[in-house]
Amino acid sequence: MKLINLFEMKYNLGIPKVGADTDLTRYMKSKLPNFPDYVLRDWIKELVANKEEFDQFLDEFAKNYGPLEKIRWTKEPQILDFRLEMFDDITKYELERRQGGEVNPFGIPKDAERHQTQAGLIKGKNPKDIIIREPVIVFKRGKQYELIEGWHRTIQALKHYPDGYRGYAFIGKQGR
Repeated sequence: MKLINLFEMKYNLGIPKVGADTDLTRYMKSKLPNFPDYVLRDWIKELVANKEEFDQFLDEFAKNYGPLEKIRWTKEPQILDFRLEMFDDITKYELERRQGGEVNPFGIPKDAERHQTQAGLIKGKNPKDIIIREPVIVFKRGKQYELIEGWHRTIQALKHYPDGYRGYAFIGKQGR
């Protein structure tokens, strides 16, 4: 399905309403029935913002994470104790490369503002409490996690709490 066509037709080039009652959400759920609504909504916003085609996205996701029908997700966000060491080597490299949000190697629009917002939301909180309520999206392989979404939150939380912090995550992994 071409997101661009559906996007332009249904939403007149604005950010679409994302919910159970949209054609796009129903289509995505039909292709990704194991995926939680939060993950689908997050990806719809990302796909629409980048005018990426959904089928191309599915192909790339399957190449990275395996057969889509075998991916199992937590239905509700789980509390994780986040530490840099929990992540896979690629995620660790990318987190460290961002230098606490000071470096923007990918040219992400409004990157500095997004880091500033996230830093403001977590500063001064006790890392033993849940410091970030909005979940990140991770994929678990063995004992390591790959960060898929929630980079600004994670970078700022690790910058302010380098020994670790608690937060929510939707966790995907290959099932049987």
